[in-house]
Amino acid sequence: MRNNVYAVLLFLCCLVVTSPAFAQESQPPAAIIEKMAFKLARGVTNVATCVGELPKQTMNTVRDRGAVGYLIGPLKGVGMTLYRGLIGGVEAVVFFGAAARIL
Repeated sequence: MRNNVYAVLLFLCCLVVTSPAFAQESQPPAAIIEKMAFKLARGVTNVATCVGELPKQTMNTVRDRGAVGYLIGPLKGVGMTLYRGLIGGVEAVVFFGAAARIL
């Protein structure tokens, strides 16, 4: 009986894990260029506006937590500034990644 249960569970896992392979139609070059431009613009925007995270996080934390937000908010702001700047920089540098699909 146990072997039957294990066999059924194994079969169900195989059904869930495996997925059918679908042929993907290639995208037109205009769509790829649009994705690249969007990714570059988003990265540059994140780098340019990352310094706004410091006052934003401070205000939000003070609003949500009261006086303790004056201590925690700037720390969160510094962390989010670094995170947003780093992610934006990486995105601005690797925006050509969308073009790799056509090669």
